[in-house]
Amino acid sequence: MSAENLGRKLLGEVEEVGLDEILNSLRSNDNETTSTTFGIPPLDTMLKNMSEFRQSNMPPVLELISLVSGGGKTHLLYHLTAIAIILKAQGGRQSAVVIIDTDGRFSVPRLAEQVKLLLAQHSAQNPTNASPSPPSDMEETIHAALRHVHIFHPHSLASTTATLRSLPTYLFNPTAHHSFDRAVAFIGLDSASAFYWQYRSEADDAALVPPTGIAGSNKSARAYTDLLSAFRHSSKVLNAPLIFTNRHLGALKDPNSMGPSSRSFRPSLPPPWPNAPTLRLVVHRAAVRKLPVQISVEEAKRESETRQQVVREGKFECFVDEFGVEERVLQRLRVDGAGFDFRITAEGVVLRSEVARADADADSSHETETAKG
Repeated sequence: MSAENLGRKLLGEVEEVGLDEILNSLRSNDNETTSTTFGIPPLDTMLKNMSEFRQSNMPPVLELISLVSGGGKTHLLYHLTAIAIILKAQGGRQSAVVIIDTDGRFSVPRLAEQVKLLLAQHSAQNPTNASPSPPSDMEETIHAALRHVHIFHPHSLASTTATLRSLPTYLFNPTAHHSFDRAVAFIGLDSASAFYWQYRSEADDAALVPPTGIAGSNKSARAYTDLLSAFRHSSKVLNAPLIFTNRHLGALKDPNSMGPSSRSFRPSLPPPWPNAPTLRLVVHRAAVRKLPVQISVEEAKRESETRQQVVREGKFECFVDEFGVEERVLQRLRVDGAGFDFRITAEGVVLRSEVARADADADSSHETETAKG
């Protein structure tokens, strides 16, 4: 057999595989080992349950919804980002993160504080005989982690769509950044509702244009559809989960009451966004209990201190938005957990499990000191 024929034969045996298929295979192997998507156990469990019912091979899509301004969704995004970029040896996932900051509020200093908090928690949970690292080493570690957060600041729906479409080209360029050897933990859009009213205004204006302007009218109507298409395309090519935040734009039943009847909120973004999320989570500050009508002055004073303590603790709750979720899925979620709590402190976000662990460590330390005394 000639060299030319041998070459043709060998070439015919080569199986062409897309880069997205390779990345998907690598992530699947990694997930089988770690059983994690975002690094928050209750969140990963909820996503796993929802993904099983949706039976989709695409990376999951998480929507974080706030009911009012200051709902805590961006702080939760800081926590998820910090987990993603910290080294595995330090308790993180050693990945890269892309943030599309359309609100212009994503704070790098605040993210740095969150990274510092997680590093301190990991050190406390994994004590060694070595001397504590000097502050300069901590700052260097934080800086090294932050190099793997890629933040973009588009100023319109069109520029956001263009940014998302350009992500694969940017991330696959080894000379453009420091994250070429890292997987993308997720692509975050904060927020998807930033340009909603601009979109509505342009769509309403386009509807008034005479028939000769149909093309422009259709372009305005497609703006959010094109945005989601670009979002999904980057997710598929990079095999990266998606997170987008959203301010609920509809009327609230009772913003101070988060009972079972208030856990369903109709999506406010235009189609096809309502069908995009694998899981929709509502993030809000824990409500302060109202004072009973028949309360005495003394009881009111005591209750006031309790209420102030709740506010000082900065407690937030995160629960599944039940709108459109089948009852059998809700039952599964309620068994395995359909939410979690966290606190926003001066140092950063602390999950309820971390608060409980810190309290237990403090009690243990106190008991040890008492025994020594």
